[in-house]
Amino acid sequence: MSITRLHATRIGAHAHRYLSEESRTGSVVSTFRHGFNALFDRGTDSRFVVFQTQDVPLHPWAVELPGTPPFLQAKLACFANGKSIRFSNGLIASFASAVVHKLHIQPWDQEETLRALQNRSVVRARIKATMPANRSVRLEADILMALVRRRLPDDAQTLVEFIGRGSGSTPAGDDVVLGALAALTAQSTSSHQAQLKLAALRAELHTKNLFKQTTRASAQMLNAALQGSFPEPICAVVTNLKREHPLGCELQHSVDQVLSLGATSGWFFLVGFMAAGQDSDLPLLCWDKYSADID
Repeated sequence: MSITRLHATRIGAHAHRYLSEESRTGSVVSTFRHGFNALFDRGTDSRFVVFQTQDVPLHPWAVELPGTPPFLQAKLACFANGKSIRFSNGLIASFASAVVHKLHIQPWDQEETLRALQNRSVVRARIKATMPANRSVRLEADILMALVRRRLPDDAQTLVEFIGRGSGSTPAGDDVVLGALAALTAQSTSSHQAQLKLAALRAELHTKNLFKQTTRASAQMLNAALQGSFPEPICAVVTNLKREHPLGCELQHSVDQVLSLGATSGWFFLVGFMAAGQDSDLPLLCWDKYSADID
């Protein structure tokens, strides 16, 4: 059996901590265009780790590999020894020298918050331009948006109950909550109201066993967000929004990178992000004279 060794270039902090803390056994469970997914361990400690190329934005549970993705069969066994992952076909993916990215959102100060509010028209325009044609999806977004606006901080439980519900491979409710967490994290030091909303949402999420309420991959992403870690394009949007003179192409590129996350996940994330934002002015998307035409 020939040995192929790949040196990971970057790794999300959550994947790095999980793979480094002890030896783990697992297997490849699925593949996609730019990589593959591996599930390690069994029971309550099992976690998905994504191995992907540099063409895909990094996230807290991802390992970035150079070149084209290796072709791996599902159910291929693997073993993590704290510094590398060995696959039964001879592939060794070492992450010992990979750059570890925490992917934290740096909260805005007062001036940065004002600039973000001024720059958010780019995000709003992209949400409207990429609105799904399916009116039932748009109605779903309206309901979730209204909940984010009206239920925080006094009734965070109602919003959290939507986790695990909705359309998409990661449920729409999860994506909206993730967006709300990102927006409130960004504003947590400059707005007392945002700080209260974030504390209420975090407290309610901590009372839930997310792994029983939604998909494993989505639960991992929500748990990472509770610790302040988000996918790379989400962090980029927060950074670009606060700039005094952001290049429109940079901000729009980071927004489009978010929109590329899943079929509708990125779009629902941005809906949650804008709805939870201070002085949100994103209009509801579906309550108009055409609402009676919803399928």
